[in-house]
Amino acid sequence: MKLKNLKAFGFKTFAEQTSLDFSNGVTAVVGPNGSGKSNLVDAFRWVLGEQSAKSLRSGRMEDVIFAGNETRKPLGLAEVSITFDNADGQLPIEYSEVQFTRRAYRAGEIEYYINRNHVRLRDIMDLLMGTGLGPGSYAIVSQGQIDAILTSKPQDRRGLFEETAGIAKFLARKAESLRRLEQTETNAIRVNDLITELQRRVPELETQVRRAKRYRKVSARLRDLEILSYLRASASRRAERDVLRAELQKNQEAQAGAATASATLSARLAAERQQAYQRELELEESRSSIQSERAELAKLDAVLAAAVARRDALESQSSATSQDAERVAQERSEVQRAIVQLEARIAPLEREVEAARERELEAQSALARARSGLDAIFTALREVESAGAEAAAKLAERRVQRDNARIEAERFDAQAEEALDHCNQMEIAAGAGAHTYSERGTRLTSLETWLVERRGRLEDAELEVAAATAELAGAQTEYREYQSEVAALESRLHTIEELEAALDGHVPGTRATVEAWQRGELRGIEGIVSNLVTADERYARALDVAFGARLSNIITKTSEDAEAAVEHLTRHEAGRATFLPLDTLGARVGRTLTPALANVSGVIGYAHTLVRTEAAYAGAIAFLVGNVLVVDTLDTGIALVRGSGFKDTIVTLFGEQILGGGAITGGRYKRERSILSRRAQAQSLREELPEMRTKLRALQERVARAVSRSESMSRQRDGARDALGKTELELAELRAEMANLNTEQERLQREFEDARTRVREFQTQAQQARVRENAFRQVSDEGQDAQQRHRLESELSQARAVIARAEEAQQQATGHASELREQLAASGAQLEATVARLGLLDADRLRAQTARESMEADIAALRAQADAASATLSERRERMAASEVQFETARKERDAISARILQLESDVRSAGLNERDVQSGGETLRTRLAEIEAELGMLVSQFAQNPATEHECCEVEQRYENQEGDFSAELPRLREELARLSLNVNLNAESDRDELANREAFLGTQLEDLTRARATLLDVIKEIEQSTQAQFNEVFEQVARAFAQVYGELFPGGQGKMWQTDPENLSETGIELAIQPPGKKMMSLAALSGGERAMASAALIFALIRVRPSPFYLLDEVDAALDDENVDRFSKMVRHLASDSQMIIVTHNKKTMELADRLYGVTMAEPGVSTLVSAVLEREPQVAIA
Repeated sequence: MKLKNLKAFGFKTFAEQTSLDFSNGVTAVVGPNGSGKSNLVDAFRWVLGEQSAKSLRSGRMEDVIFAGNETRKPLGLAEVSITFDNADGQLPIEYSEVQFTRRAYRAGEIEYYINRNHVRLRDIMDLLMGTGLGPGSYAIVSQGQIDAILTSKPQDRRGLFEETAGIAKFLARKAESLRRLEQTETNAIRVNDLITELQRRVPELETQVRRAKRYRKVSARLRDLEILSYLRASASRRAERDVLRAELQKNQEAQAGAATASATLSARLAAERQQAYQRELELEESRSSIQSERAELAKLDAVLAAAVARRDALESQSSATSQDAERVAQERSEVQRAIVQLEARIAPLEREVEAARERELEAQSALARARSGLDAIFTALREVESAGAEAAAKLAERRVQRDNARIEAERFDAQAEEALDHCNQMEIAAGAGAHTYSERGTRLTSLETWLVERRGRLEDAELEVAAATAELAGAQTEYREYQSEVAALESRLHTIEELEAALDGHVPGTRATVEAWQRGELRGIEGIVSNLVTADERYARALDVAFGARLSNIITKTSEDAEAAVEHLTRHEAGRATFLPLDTLGARVGRTLTPALANVSGVIGYAHTLVRTEAAYAGAIAFLVGNVLVVDTLDTGIALVRGSGFKDTIVTLFGEQILGGGAITGGRYKRERSILSRRAQAQSLREELPEMRTKLRALQERVARAVSRSESMSRQRDGARDALGKTELELAELRAEMANLNTEQERLQREFEDARTRVREFQTQAQQARVRENAFRQVSDEGQDAQQRHRLESELSQARAVIARAEEAQQQATGHASELREQLAASGAQLEATVARLGLLDADRLRAQTARESMEADIAALRAQADAASATLSERRERMAASEVQFETARKERDAISARILQLESDVRSAGLNERDVQSGGETLRTRLAEIEAELGMLVSQFAQNPATEHECCEVEQRYENQEGDFSAELPRLREELARLSLNVNLNAESDRDELANREAFLGTQLEDLTRARATLLDVIKEIEQSTQAQFNEVFEQVARAFAQVYGELFPGGQGKMWQTDPENLSETGIELAIQPPGKKMMSLAALSGGERAMASAALIFALIRVRPSPFYLLDEVDAALDDENVDRFSKMVRHLASDSQMIIVTHNKKTMELADRLYGVTMAEPGVSTLVSAVLEREPQVAIA
């Protein structure tokens, strides 16, 4: 095994990649001070696993990484690789070349590699053990280490010999065995505690087993009754379903018969309705014919009515004329009588004649005008009657045409009105559509605005959700971290409590006594000392040391109680224990601080004053630690011992102990069993945990709030997303609706234009019909002639009234004239007036006679015309009567058919009702059938939640075959009992009990295995100690002989010796050296000069090399303290060793440099950065001098 290469990058001052190749012989490393030569030595140590930063001349392990300079930045890692030629297989690995690599990061991480495969440091250490390159190796000697070998303690010097003897791996195995032994003992205690705990659980599990059996029994009974109830209920429902299906089949047959009867009656009804329709058509034809006959008859009636009206009018006028003639005749008689009278009175009235004449002339003039109007009225009346006679014939035809025109106009008006309504509807619909389109447009704009707004809200909600999620993640992380911390503390407290409950750390005798006391086998036990005292955590370590094993002592009430406990331990061979009876120790008093002692800085007090306990136990505590003084540091205790000769036991806060005023005990294990510290820590945890749980609850509430906020934000986001989706959907629907509305609006506009065109057409046609109607109305109809005739007759009556008034005025004037003639003999004048009146009456009589004769002729003609029209009318009426008889016959047939239709309709309704009744019955049956199916489905679904196999159902039926009755009343009770049992039932109790028994057996086996393992480990440790002791002694003897030989070679005439301080105890022995330089007596190492000590150290190193060679040796300025003569001796020895091993020497000595076969120069051209220069030296052949 040979060293081939060393590579360094970023290690201390080697900022660049640096590589050194090595071969056989001597390699020298030279350079000025501070150039980095020793850093190469540190690189060797570091890559081979050195863990002490101090040994690497650093404060921290991270300081080995290049720290940078004014021009270079610090590096983030340092890496060193060393390569060995393993052709001889000295390293137990299947590689002919092995490279070890160590890499350190500034963050503190360190990685190890073997041939670039990631490994552990322990893997490298195990591989190098026995090669002389392991921990404590003498192959690398740094500056000052030569002197340190001699000045170190004998026990420390033993490490060189352990590495030389190759027992380091055995010692590591021993340490590992001791660690495993400790673990085994701990595991044994733990297993024993677990067995005890399992035994305590047995009664509880037995109770759970009984409860589980009852639960299974009730559950089985409930299961059977549920299955039985299902089977019986489903069977009854299926039977009822079969009955209903049969009834439903009958109902369907009845329904088919009712449907057939209804269909037959409906067919007959349809036939009768067809026949009624034919009769209705015939009646309509008869009705049309009768209407035509009636129209003709109406025409004839109109002609007859016109002739009769003319005749009646002429007869009425003739009668009036006859009455006027009689009146005139009567008046003429009266006038004649008046003439006689007037003639007698004329004379007296002559003087007033002139005045009265004017009035009389006026009255006569008015009377003449009235009579002239009367003649004109008579003339107009005759013309009207003549026109009426001529128009009477045309009246009926005109009326029919007028009615037709009116009907047609009304029809067109109706159509126009309908078309106008439709047009208005279209206009309204178009307006509504336009309004709707406008509203939708407004809504569209609003929705587009909402869409933008809701998108913004969604983005805001997304941001809020992200923030809430981040907050929740932070809260959950903090909660989990703090929860882990609380859980760790709770676990620690639980572990401590378990250890306390298991009396961990106490001797077996104490545990056995407490268990017997707890079982009631012993009395008078007050408790263990550790459980009866408490202390502040800062004093716990000191008090643990002060009490020591006495914390396991047991306080009893009396000595008899202690004696009984000892007898119990002896009888059961359960171990040993110390008892403190209160009747003998209760009055003990501990020491108190003297004034002088109290004034000493660092003195805290006696141990019994630093613990808290009940007054009854104070004497026992004073007995235990009443003479133990607690101080702050070891220096304070040593000062008390040296200064005042203090003899009491002293304990420091860090656990060091001074016994009897001199013996000092100190140090600590990695894992110490400190009972009071443990109790103090438990108390501290109990006080700390509530506050931490409060904070944890606050964090939990914060997480809950964060969850609530996150959920709220998520709901808002989902709501915004839904609202956005709804808005987008509504927007799309609205756009589609607007497109449809636009299309509908165009259609409505077209229909509106079409409707408006039809309205105009209908209005035009109606206007034309009204024009025709008005044209027919221009010819006076019967009503208009009668109205004109009545008007003329009224005017005639008014004219006669006017004539009568005029005649009355004339009579008054004549009377007055007569009176005047009486006065003036006016009888003659009155006579003349009367005669004139008589003449007028005669003229009127003649005119009336002529008119009467003309009217009588007309009346005769009209009577003949009326007779002819009456004859024609009678004939037409006979024909119409025949048509009406025929019509009445058809109507009666139609009525008979209608009666049959009514009867058939009644029959059809009855058949329909019957059919509906049958259908209703069928629906009732179907409803009940559906209910049964639903009930069956419900039973099946309920049963399907906890189904049973067919085999299980058959078993239940067979078990309850002879048990009748309804078990449903028992089901609630069973369910209630099952629910009550389920609140506290462990169905796995039996398996838990079996598992507990198995586990107890397993733990028993484990305990036996642990006991055997402990014995095995003790045997292994004993064997390792024996073999290592023998091997160490053998190698030591070889090294002692070699040391004497090498020292004699280096110092001719000198002598060197070495011996073990305790040869029988390898772990405690030290190595002592004694030197006798030439010409001097044997002296200790401290009396040697610097050069002598350096050469003595070199002799020891060379002796170790002779006994157990290493692949290479690295000597860092070992020759610095040697003079030239000793350098020559040293060089001679190095040259001799270089023939077997590789030598690497860091030196400033030129003579030492002459030994080198290869020379590496270390320079620092750049501040803080080392570089290498190499040179291979060839030796000149030595010339023999004769």
